[in-house]
Amino acid sequence: MRGKHILFITLIFFITMNNVWGRTLKNRFSGMGYVTIGQHSLNTSEFDTILQSSNLLYPEPVKSLFEFGGGGLFLINKWVISGEGAGVSSAQEFINGYQTKLNGGFVRLEFGRLLYENSYLHIFPLLGIGNCVYSYKINKDINETTFGDIINEPLTGTALSTSNLFVNAAIGADYNINLSGSDIDAANLVFGIRIGYNYSLGAKDWKVNGLSTNLTNGPDIGLEGLYINLIFGVSGSNFQDEKMD
Repeated sequence: MRGKHILFITLIFFITMNNVWGRTLKNRFSGMGYVTIGQHSLNTSEFDTILQSSNLLYPEPVKSLFEFGGGGLFLINKWVISGEGAGVSSAQEFINGYQTKLNGGFVRLEFGRLLYENSYLHIFPLLGIGNCVYSYKINKDINETTFGDIINEPLTGTALSTSNLFVNAAIGADYNINLSGSDIDAANLVFGIRIGYNYSLGAKDWKVNGLSTNLTNGPDIGLEGLYINLIFGVSGSNFQDEKMD
């Protein structure tokens, strides 16, 4: 399976070295700021094994996380550089008097090269590397409890955290809607999509939040599998020459 992942990423890399089809802009520098929403697959097989063997009979962990974040993308001639930060979260689960929730956040840096462009559309492959931090929270459910009750008999919850490096390969497409009536070099509204695959490089040791001691025999967890993102942004360009291929 790992060989297939590496082959997929290598294939995307060689695609990025192809010539650009359609219009080619020379001496071009453009930038875009955007917000993004999406869904990421999550590898929780080891995590699930430990939870299901617990005396508390935890619910099965989620297999995907919802993403909401933002980032920036730059086009320098034909090259694409993108940076993104986002929070990821799942729905809160209730079981046996406890609440559990898995959430976190990641940062990612990506590089690519235009595969196709015209006056409105950019298509490009991307290769990236990132780091994601996860927090698994376990809290006792409380009902009809006053502030004084908590002060007199504190209820404790536990938040476990870890992080993992991951790499990704994706295909992106951005559609530009010009706001000034001129060419794509002016301000644009941008609607885009990213479809790709994350591959986890392994999680670090787990910790209890607020403590420095590592927890032994912790499960592996990480962003791994297919993901899809929708992009909404504003861009502007500055270039001198244009060549039609």
